[in-house]
Amino acid sequence: MRFEQRDVTLSNGHVAQVVIALCRAFDVAPLRASPARLAADLTMLSPDIYDEVLEAVPLPRPAQRCAPQQIDGLEVWAERVRLAASLPTRRIDTAATHGRLDHPSGPPVRAFPVAELGYLRDHSRGEPQSALLSNGNFFLMGDEASPLDALGDPIGLVAGDGEILSPPLGGRAAILQLPDRVVFAHLALGDIEVCLPTGEVLAPDDPDVAIVSRHELAAGRTPAQPGVFEIALVQRWAVAAKRGGGMPVPGAGIVLRWPAEPPADTVAALQQGAPVTFRCPPFPSLTAALQAGPALLGGGNALSEQSFWDEGFFGNSGLRHPPMRFPADTHATRAARLAVGLDPAGQLIVAAVAGESSMLAATRPGGVTLAELAEIMAGLGAVSAVNLDGGGSTQMFAGGGGQLLRPGDRRGIPLAAYDRPIPTALMFR
Repeated sequence: MRFEQRDVTLSNGHVAQVVIALCRAFDVAPLRASPARLAADLTMLSPDIYDEVLEAVPLPRPAQRCAPQQIDGLEVWAERVRLAASLPTRRIDTAATHGRLDHPSGPPVRAFPVAELGYLRDHSRGEPQSALLSNGNFFLMGDEASPLDALGDPIGLVAGDGEILSPPLGGRAAILQLPDRVVFAHLALGDIEVCLPTGEVLAPDDPDVAIVSRHELAAGRTPAQPGVFEIALVQRWAVAAKRGGGMPVPGAGIVLRWPAEPPADTVAALQQGAPVTFRCPPFPSLTAALQAGPALLGGGNALSEQSFWDEGFFGNSGLRHPPMRFPADTHATRAARLAVGLDPAGQLIVAAVAGESSMLAATRPGGVTLAELAEIMAGLGAVSAVNLDGGGSTQMFAGGGGQLLRPGDRRGIPLAAYDRPIPTALMFR
């Protein structure tokens, strides 16, 4: 693998600072920092005129069990849901403080749940110098109100070491590592099978058991129906169950919906924490995968606003799907960006563009638009390319901890640069 840093002048005269790498393969690894470090890093003053303190509460893994208990109509099985449901969920009225931090009672505190996250810089220190590491996939940013969700839950297909950790959602573009090559594909929930710990396999066209994601339900909950039994999954673990419908659908997970009570051994195994296994029949041999989007090049289609509809960034009802804060335009918003592409020989091209979060797009000139990113990838020889998570998440390191790109997270402070904690690392070689 080799990489270089260069200034790229685009057709409109805009100059972008780009780190470019040519690679042959990739893998994906979960990142995990200590709960204490995450809490200290993510607890902050709200940028909304400092009217409150946002207290980060790291949650345990969805695999960790709790004693089954009824909370808000759900039978809760996972400790992370029990803990998230106990946090304050309403915004505290701060009129009495007038937004002042020197009020005698101090600013009010609002707690929010945080999933497992880690720091790419830390992870890179343990990798060989020949490796290149970046962020990659979208994740929930705290826009969800359901106790089944947490900031940092990865959105869409994630696979590493030959195991699918999270299923594909929304028909978005994904990069897939096969044993002998890298391919790009658009994958949706209908492209997977769910293998239960008791041996039953739930296929997308199963006439009896429905597999539901937030992308199919604008209301965010399954429809009420007498007799149905539903189990919510976050990653590979069942976290809650409900009878009669009305199950909140995890923003980064799925719901299994039976028309009647499923076999007792199936319920018991899932309740006790036995994980499901996801299979992807179109690509049974994939060893690593990551889904983001939209596609920038390839498939005979040019990047357009329609890409956001085609890849499920908007639902049929017009509902914005995660990532909620992603500016859905191709030519207007400049931000730090990250993309991967393939040249005609199948070589993997990685490009990271220096810039900031799209939240600062009106005041900072750095970064590129998605259309400009597509132009960069085409100029580097890519015939197909996929946009990955950018903005404040954009990070790139060489193995051993060498920073190749100034992180894009500013946290509302234009001259600052923070390492944003993220759920996964993309590791190129």
